[in-house]
Amino acid sequence: MVLERQAESIYPSQARVSERMNKPGYLRFKKVWAALQEAKVAAKT
Repeated sequence: MVLERQAESIYPSQARVSERMNKPGYLRFKKVWAALQEAKVAAKT
């Protein structure tokens, strides 16, 4: 999802990523949030 947003030149914010998730409430979990942050960093490079 993060890479899709980056390919569209759209910043992968929490709100935009959660729109694409089946269960956006999972973003409350530390592991999921950490994975999102890690993907954002990886997408920048």
